[in-house]
Amino acid sequence: MKLCPECEKENPSSANCCMYCGAVLSEENLDETARLQRELNEANKTIDLLKQSLAKVEEHAEHKYSEASKALQASHARQLFAEKQKCEKIIAKKDQQCSALKTQQKKTKGLLILFALLCVITGAVAAVFYSGFNELKKNKQVEADNKQLTDTVNKNQEELGKLMAELEKENNRLKSENKQLANKANENPSKLDKQADPVNPANELKETSTIKITRIELSNYNKDGSIIDDFGSVLHSSKVRYLLPKIHFTNQLKKGKTFNFTINYYDSQGKLKSGASANEKCTSENYISTAAKDAILSMCGNDSDGYWSAGAYTVEIWSEGVCLGSEKFSIK
Repeated sequence: MKLCPECEKENPSSANCCMYCGAVLSEENLDETARLQRELNEANKTIDLLKQSLAKVEEHAEHKYSEASKALQASHARQLFAEKQKCEKIIAKKDQQCSALKTQQKKTKGLLILFALLCVITGAVAAVFYSGFNELKKNKQVEADNKQLTDTVNKNQEELGKLMAELEKENNRLKSENKQLANKANENPSKLDKQADPVNPANELKETSTIKITRIELSNYNKDGSIIDDFGSVLHSSKVRYLLPKIHFTNQLKKGKTFNFTINYYDSQGKLKSGASANEKCTSENYISTAAKDAILSMCGNDSDGYWSAGAYTVEIWSEGVCLGSEKFSIK
């Protein structure tokens, strides 16, 4: 083919004049066409080499990403195992304290019963004593002594009632703490449990819809896991660091399932506050059995002073694109 130098259109190799504009075609035009074709071939080869290099780079990057992901999962599993051991130690310690308190309570009950018997015996002896000398003393003096003895017994009974109420209150508090610690230790099952009960993708949405959150409670923790404010406590902006939600829900699951929850906190202006910054999502992976009615999720917050300012907030719990429940709360 010959390229016309005037209109730049291609003509047959045997043509001496351009079929379009009539310009004279020379051998130089044919050389120019060959040169352009060679440059085009070289450019195509260069593009092929670049595509091969890009494919190798993408393959290498994918391999590195897979290795990093496996390392991160292993680190997370070790952290969960350490947290579980820590919770088990705390539960064992609380059980020992509870046993010691029950033993002390039994001893105290025995002493109180003995004290009551002594009071009764003392009253009986006093009654016999005063009846023996009834003829020597006036009736008014006897009545006054009896009244004083009755007041003493009533006072002792009131003190006994207060002491029993305090012991019962302390016993209930320890039981509540043991229950919370047990729930926290069992909130993240091992990966083997997760593999033993796989979820059918076809029923994923259906199973999620069978959990409906009815109430959300919040507690306040330090980053090291030490508690600042327990569930139900008043939250103060000067002390709030990491919020730990506890969800209560109705459960109609046919079998146990692992949920990947997303926890969103919004201030009164609708601004998202999540994780260490507003750009970091707060998530929690929890295994929910068919008998479970509540679960403690992961804590989320910041160590910086003033991150949780005083005001009204809303917490929302999401899973698989569905909001399972929300709760309004305030920070003083």
